[in-house]
Amino acid sequence: MSNTTATLSLKFWNDGKNLFAMSFFVIFVIFSVTVVFFETQLSSSVMQSVEDEQTITTDRINYQVHEKLTKYRNDLLFLYATPPIAGLANTIEGKDKYDDSTFEQWKLRLETIFVAFIQHNSEYEQLRIISANGKGKELVRVDRDGGGVKVVSNAQLQNKSNNDYYKQSTQLLDGQMYLSPISLNREFGEIEFPYRPMLRLSIPIFDNQMRRFGFLIMNINATQLLDSLQNIVEEPSQLALTDSEGYFLLHPSEQLMFSKDLNPDETWDSHYSVGSKTDTQLYKVTENQNSEERLYSLGKKIILSSNLKDGFLIAHILTPDEVLKNVAMQRRTNVYAFLFVITSVLLFILIAFDRGLRKSQELAETRAESDAIVDASKDAIIGLNSKGQISSWNRAARNLFRLNIEQVINQSIADLSLFPNVDFALLINNLANGVSQQSIDTTIDSGNGQVLYVSLSLSAIVKDGSRFSGVAVIVRDVTNERIADEKIRKANAELEIKVAQRTAELEKVSDVKSAFISNISHEMRTPLNGIIGTLNLIRKEPLSEEQCRYLDMAEVSVNSLAVLINDILDLSKIEAGKLDLDYKAFNPAKLIETLSTSMAVKAQEKGIEFIVDTVDIQCESIISDPHRYSQILTNIVNNAIKFTKHGSILVKAYSKQKDDSHCGFYCEVTDTGIGIAEEYHGQLFTAFSQENSSVAPKFGGTGLGLSICKQLCSLLNGEITFESIKDKGSTFSFWINIPNVNATPKKTVKYLAGNTVSILVENSQLEKSLQNIVTKLGAIVVSESELLEYLDIPEQLPKSLPNILIFDQHDQRLHELDKRWLALQKSGKAPEQIVALHNTAEAKVLFSNIKPIFISKPLSTSEFLAKCGKKGQASEPAESIHSQRQTTDISAMDMKSLDGATVLVVDDNEINIEVAIGILKPTAVNTLRAANGQQAIEQLLKSDADGETVHCVLMDCQMPILNGYDATKKIRNGAAGDVYIDVPIIAMTANAMQGEKQKCLDAGMSDYVTKPISAEKLTAKLTSWVLSKYIPQNKLKDVSHSEQEISLDGGESALPVWDKDAALQRLMNNQTLLNKIVHLFIETSLEKL
Repeated sequence: MSNTTATLSLKFWNDGKNLFAMSFFVIFVIFSVTVVFFETQLSSSVMQSVEDEQTITTDRINYQVHEKLTKYRNDLLFLYATPPIAGLANTIEGKDKYDDSTFEQWKLRLETIFVAFIQHNSEYEQLRIISANGKGKELVRVDRDGGGVKVVSNAQLQNKSNNDYYKQSTQLLDGQMYLSPISLNREFGEIEFPYRPMLRLSIPIFDNQMRRFGFLIMNINATQLLDSLQNIVEEPSQLALTDSEGYFLLHPSEQLMFSKDLNPDETWDSHYSVGSKTDTQLYKVTENQNSEERLYSLGKKIILSSNLKDGFLIAHILTPDEVLKNVAMQRRTNVYAFLFVITSVLLFILIAFDRGLRKSQELAETRAESDAIVDASKDAIIGLNSKGQISSWNRAARNLFRLNIEQVINQSIADLSLFPNVDFALLINNLANGVSQQSIDTTIDSGNGQVLYVSLSLSAIVKDGSRFSGVAVIVRDVTNERIADEKIRKANAELEIKVAQRTAELEKVSDVKSAFISNISHEMRTPLNGIIGTLNLIRKEPLSEEQCRYLDMAEVSVNSLAVLINDILDLSKIEAGKLDLDYKAFNPAKLIETLSTSMAVKAQEKGIEFIVDTVDIQCESIISDPHRYSQILTNIVNNAIKFTKHGSILVKAYSKQKDDSHCGFYCEVTDTGIGIAEEYHGQLFTAFSQENSSVAPKFGGTGLGLSICKQLCSLLNGEITFESIKDKGSTFSFWINIPNVNATPKKTVKYLAGNTVSILVENSQLEKSLQNIVTKLGAIVVSESELLEYLDIPEQLPKSLPNILIFDQHDQRLHELDKRWLALQKSGKAPEQIVALHNTAEAKVLFSNIKPIFISKPLSTSEFLAKCGKKGQASEPAESIHSQRQTTDISAMDMKSLDGATVLVVDDNEINIEVAIGILKPTAVNTLRAANGQQAIEQLLKSDADGETVHCVLMDCQMPILNGYDATKKIRNGAAGDVYIDVPIIAMTANAMQGEKQKCLDAGMSDYVTKPISAEKLTAKLTSWVLSKYIPQNKLKDVSHSEQEISLDGGESALPVWDKDAALQRLMNNQTLLNKIVHLFIETSLEKL
């Protein structure tokens, strides 16, 4: 029975295959016949559609032309019917017999009408009355002149007797009109430019006795008419409009337009060759100079007047052969797409039918394949029905349990006790209630006394998509895996113990390393502080010139050593993760400008142009670590100066929004130095690496700077990159990612709005930077050509000059302008401001007449605004400068108030004690000494017992017996007496590790300074803390002297050469000494002058 069924299925299958092949053949034949018929009709169909389109287009052109001509004729008749026309004709020989109006009165009235008419009709260019008896002289003429309309005076009226339209118009009968061909307008025999195509329409004028008086003629600008005709023709077809002689009026090529006037050799017959007519009314046309391009054209004659010879135009519509091919291709695509869709639908139906025939065979094959897979599986697969009875049993199950299928078929799996620890009834019930799969691990007896670990996976067998019919049980022997897992667990436990031990060792090493860095930082900075401090103290003593030179050499070496030590310590701290970042708000533009100004001096000494551009920084302030920004920029700029012999260095900083939550601060340093070879680019940011071994002997350096910069950028959430070409220069760029909450945007104010600026500097990079600055500030950069022309020809004053001129102070053009300045001022055309740029160390050039605004290079945006901005625009920089000076003056007076105060200096290094006392000497404080924390406590107790008061303690941190931290804690706890519990204690530490400052504050110290100690910082902090506790005992006795000092303070702004801040800084902010020097200068300067 089964064999018979299989045979019938095979026969049915073969019949189905033959039916599919026949159906496919029929579809193919129908498709082929349709394609052949379509292709034979396609060419003529496309040609006919093109002819229909061209016919419609030419009819529209004809209608448009006649519509326009009708309007022109009606307008001419309207003007002809106005009373002044007849009035002129009847008063040529005297007054009008009706109202005594004279010829001139009628002429004036007619001119008024003509003016109004032209003003309200944009197509009309000219209206005239031309005499027929006065040899063609114009009697009345009104012209459109640019944007207005004017009446031509009698003196400018012309004779038109030689024109063709004159001859034609004087022969017209009453009521007839003359329409001229379209031609380009001529004045005094010459073609006007720009070209104006003119169409002239005239009508004769007779007096009451029907004597010919003249004619009314209007000049019509045919541009609108021709443009409207071109707009009718839709691309890609084109219009060629010719007159009765074949000359082109319109053509796709501008060189052929108006060929009668501009290119008389070009006509339709000379330019095109017209071939045979197609099956339609279209002609094949080819250009004589380009015979490869084939066109199809349909010409239409447009009648303009009754003149059969000249009174018509011909409109040729030109359609390229490529257009016909595209239309044919589009139709072919549409038809073939339609046939493809139909064929696809038929094939889909056939395939769906064929798939039904295939299913029975595929199902049989799938069952056979599934049985083979199950039987060949290494896992035991058992089939259960819904009652838990075995329905299938593969070869692996037979081998695992040593039972044949005959022994287990239709037997309950629970009754066979194959899995004594598994409740199959519960599992089958769960699967029947919707649980799709369940897994369980258990053990079985292998039959030879060995226990096997097996993993069971039970899956529900569902028929018809929802009916539960049984369970498939897959049994996998996982004994080997269990043994391997146990070994891995043991190995992991041992490894975890080793990792924990190793981690503890590494943490111990890290702690040792941190302690080493802390100690070495202290041990290196402590003697360095002594050396630097001692050199500063020696500097204050009277020295010979030779001794000063030796001292300068020593300071250079010490400063180089300090930089090297700081770099090594910074690198060590970064690698140890101990670098301290001090986040605070600061103005990035001010930071960049200040650093650049200080570093520019060295570049200018080498003859290098130093440029800084911060105008594109859009943040008023940001919260980050300004010291690290300074460190990065200083390293990069120092390298640029070191490796640049000539040219320029540009420091450009800007900010921009990166996304909704972050903005970026960017800084680029571009130089024209020696550059870096490409093969060394990869090692540049590696510690102690330079381009090659020749760099260090020639230029110096350790190769640490860029490595530190890269790691600092990373710590600040940024990155540093560079581009460099050997012998051309380098650009180093770094950017820092800043959250928006840490950035305060700057208000965008165009401080120089309404100003014009010319920049006259030789360096192109400087000029480009200055242009960017003044443009972003709202000014307009204009050409200096008019100024240069005036300098070349001083007799010819310039029409206007910019508000602001920017020169280099040595520019010869500035000196030439100085010679001519008085003449410019007298004429009222002198610029408002002249800016003279000079290097910081250069003396300012004196000019005879000009009083320029001197600005030192590099020019900063804030200084430029402060000196050149309009009143009220640069108030912020001015206030900042005033605030700084005021702070300096107050500090100087506060230092005087320290006279009589007592300071205890605690340090185990005697040299450092001497340095600290030497720094404090100008303040006139009393000093006490202690070598460690215990001595400090004893000294405080002794001072209290003697009735003396210590107002501040300078405490070293690392000392024997009792260190500074513990000593401070004891003082705060009352070990030195209750009177000193709150005494200000300032830490002096050589340890600059991360958290050191907080460690000092946590110990109870009031403030913190690092070694090598800066005299200014120490004095400022000491003054602040002492005055918080100390009431000065010595008052200023000489009131007049005080007033004299105040007058010196207040008068500084009036003296542009008086830099009090710099003088005070050189004198350690000693105001009294400054006053003595000033008075001495006043007493002796007159004799020297």
